[in-house]
Amino acid sequence: MSFIAQRIGAHLSRDWLRFVAPVFAIGALIWILSSSSASDSRLLALEERVDGLNFRVSRIAAALPELRERVAYEAVFSPFSVAVLTLPPVASGGDRMSETIFLVEASSGDIAQYRLSWTRDDPGVALAVAGALRTLDPRAISVAEEERLARTLREPAAHLPAIDRDQSFVLYQPAAAVSQQLQKIGAKKERVQAGSPVLNWAQFARVLETSTWLRSQASEGQSE
Repeated sequence: MSFIAQRIGAHLSRDWLRFVAPVFAIGALIWILSSSSASDSRLLALEERVDGLNFRVSRIAAALPELRERVAYEAVFSPFSVAVLTLPPVASGGDRMSETIFLVEASSGDIAQYRLSWTRDDPGVALAVAGALRTLDPRAISVAEEERLARTLREPAAHLPAIDRDQSFVLYQPAAAVSQQLQKIGAKKERVQAGSPVLNWAQFARVLETSTWLRSQASEGQSE
């Protein structure tokens, strides 16, 4: 009886395997195909994103020259409030250093001259002007940058040869606020010279080129 049962069981097992094996094979094939299809879909989506990114990058690159000119035009031709021109530091006797600072008010053209002094063991004061002005006006543009932008527009980039262009700025804050900021770091006002109003950097560049008083004072400030 047990022998007959074993034969029947073996026969059923073979029939079961013949039935189940194709089912498993079909299931595996469906899984492989679906996985491949999902991978293809992901790859296609990735390719579309890359193509889209490349398209946007190409558009930005194509617009950059126009964007640079627009930024340059705004900086060179937009009205500003004051210009601060700083001369490089010079020895002023003993262990002391000093630098001359000119504050030019655009609306009146008046030029206020300041003097900032410090001892040689405190070199950080020489950089205090730039820090104070950028703190007061985050929109401040250095004279070096103004000249670069002017050249982009093929505008005159005239400047006082003596000034430190990286420590000199065009600002959009009122002259009184800028003056107060300079005095906070120890700069003392020495004199004021009347001038002619200017509207923007394009006009001010020409003033720098033609102002004999400003040039003479800059030369004097460098000879001490």
